[in-house]
Amino acid sequence: PYDSDVVVHDATSFESTLDLGILRGKQQHSSESESSRRLAAVCPVGVNSIMCDNGVVANGTDTCDVACGVDCCVGDTYSACDGFTGEVCMDGSCDGNFACGDASIGIVVGGCSGDYACRYVTNIPEIMDSCIGYGSCYSAAYNGGSIGGIFNSCNGTSSCGYAAYDGGMIGTIQDSCIEDNACYSAAFNSGTIEGIVSSCNDVNGCSYTAAYGGNIGLIQNSCLGSGACERSAACTNTTLMCGSNITNILDSCTALNACTRAAYDGGYINGIENACNASSACFEAGTVGSITSGIRDCCTTNNECASGTEASLPGTCPRLATFVPTAAPSAAPTTAPTAAPSKQPVITSAPTTAPSKAPSTSPTAAPSTPPTMAPTASPSKTPTNAPTGAPSKSPTNAPTAPPSNPPTITPTTVAEAEGTGSPTTKSGKTKQGKSKASKKSKMQKAKSAKKDLLNKASLDIKRTRKHTTPLVSPGLRSEGSEERLT
Repeated sequence: PYDSDVVVHDATSFESTLDLGILRGKQQHSSESESSRRLAAVCPVGVNSIMCDNGVVANGTDTCDVACGVDCCVGDTYSACDGFTGEVCMDGSCDGNFACGDASIGIVVGGCSGDYACRYVTNIPEIMDSCIGYGSCYSAAYNGGSIGGIFNSCNGTSSCGYAAYDGGMIGTIQDSCIEDNACYSAAFNSGTIEGIVSSCNDVNGCSYTAAYGGNIGLIQNSCLGSGACERSAACTNTTLMCGSNITNILDSCTALNACTRAAYDGGYINGIENACNASSACFEAGTVGSITSGIRDCCTTNNECASGTEASLPGTCPRLATFVPTAAPSAAPTTAPTAAPSKQPVITSAPTTAPSKAPSTSPTAAPSTPPTMAPTASPSKTPTNAPTGAPSKSPTNAPTAPPSNPPTITPTTVAEAEGTGSPTTKSGKTKQGKSKASKKSKMQKAKSAKKDLLNKASLDIKRTRKHTTPLVSPGLRSEGSEERLT
């Protein structure tokens, strides 16, 4: 049904059509003025991909349909990847009749599933988990348009069809446009949307937003009701570049038709933030007269700011201070810096109160300089004159198994001292004892003295027996006893 509306473009070579430098590196995200950015899409771990050039495997002869088998580029009746240029993951991507036909996409990961899902899509570096549904991204960014990337978005029938078509521009679409016709023809015909993040997730949400030359900055967490933001900042289809403009739409327009046609056909709103969150709350606001202060933290009841202008906004809407620049600078810039600084730097001897940077959690991969092979020429510090107060380690219970060196002098044996069981020494030298002759003479003298003592004891006993008289009286002697007279 779409073929009668759009002329098939002529696919050129793979190298000339793809700008793989766009958003292929790390991207950034700002909640104020920049669209969501992310790392470049890649196929899942363990999943191969096919590089196609105009429907044929790059540097090969097989068509991408044949090379994919049942893993990608599968069409029921018509070729899914006829005329496709780009990389397709073998994870079921480009599944459906003409799903990626005549498209030019950097890489498709888990996306472009459904008949005509990504047909004629051009100038989109990455489509990941997106464009799932009949005609979901049909002709997006085609004919001179551009979209920085589509991630987890445009998953509904015709959800992002013709988005950024015919010279339009959308930075990135992320977690958005997940309903039938959501974001349909957004930024169509030279319109501009800086980014759509977590927004436009209802039927017809953001359809024709910023179309025909209109301009919206970032749409984030907004336009979540059915038809919300439909045709916001759009111009009539007969007046290109009409100048309709909404700086940003943040956390707003979350009810049914809440910001429909806001700043429509040449109007201007300096931002919609935390506002217009009721049914038709800001319907066609800023269409007739500009709202330079923006709509912030107000217009949250039904039809409260419908067709509103700056003068008609309720007093609860905060006003921004306006600063009009002068027609010309007050003075011409100087060509050289001043001769001396306006203030001399102060050098303090004290360290800063806090380190300039937290220490790293791990050491550097390699030392800054290789270690030297020899010690330094002089010690880094003078040793102390006294040993430490205590040994560095308790002694072991036993000596080492072998001595470090055998003794050089064998010790001599010495005689035991009289009355002791150990040798005696004098002045560190061992006594040799007396000669054998002197020792023998001493033993003979000892024997002679012992014999004399025994003889004397025997004589004393004899004398004692000769002169001793029994003490028992004769009349008291026992029977049988005899008196012995000597």
